[in-house]
Amino acid sequence: MSDEPTRQLEIHDVNWEALSVHAKQGRMVLISPDATIEVADLAQALLDDRADELKTWLADGSVVQPTPETIDSWDARRWSIFTFSIVQPYVVAKLKQEILDGAAQ
Repeated sequence: MSDEPTRQLEIHDVNWEALSVHAKQGRMVLISPDATIEVADLAQALLDDRADELKTWLADGSVVQPTPETIDSWDARRWSIFTFSIVQPYVVAKLKQEILDGAAQ
């Protein structure tokens, strides 16, 4: 029996404004909108340390770290909704609903 506590995977939705700080600190892993990977898949791969699978997703562009240009672009759409999970020290996220500023309210 392992002494390691069971790690619980939690998935939530939040707007970009709440996530942007993580992206700006280089702690976000973003799933490309057209990728078939879900947040739970990537988060679990990180928790399980499935390095080969992670390398494949990074190599084919399914998973990226946001560039400064990407972050600036999302800052202009800060109310867009993302599904996310925290896998220390990273935040895993995927766009759920794009909302142009001014459309929220």
